[in-house]
Amino acid sequence: MRGMRSEGRKRRFGISIPEALARDLDKLAEAFSTDRSRLVDQAIRAFVQEHRHHLAPHECLGLFVVVALSGKSKMVDLLEDFRDVIQGYNHFHARDYCIEVVVVSGHSERIKALHMALLEAEGCSVRYVPLIHEARR
Repeated sequence: MRGMRSEGRKRRFGISIPEALARDLDKLAEAFSTDRSRLVDQAIRAFVQEHRHHLAPHECLGLFVVVALSGKSKMVDLLEDFRDVIQGYNHFHARDYCIEVVVVSGHSERIKALHMALLEAEGCSVRYVPLIHEARR
């Protein structure tokens, strides 16, 4: 009950972002007929959901979307190193890019390690999409 009560309360704090990003945020708010606070709230919620495997041990099921310039990716090595949590993957080419869609399932610490390795891989853009988040008991 206590968690539900705090969900409705708002906490105000200031942030600083580059001017160009602020202008883009204003344009998006106008396009969606909403305000900046709502957009920032949605963005933070999405970010927390995508990175929840960094917070507490649990079982993850999700997928990574990784984009890299063709010939620049070390994905084959990473896929082998994390074979224990990788359920399958598809590789696509579009323009000069390699796109990997990797389905993962396993303990959050292994998913976190893979996520960090992908983020550190040079020239890769990475997005994690959680499908299920189950707390460990």
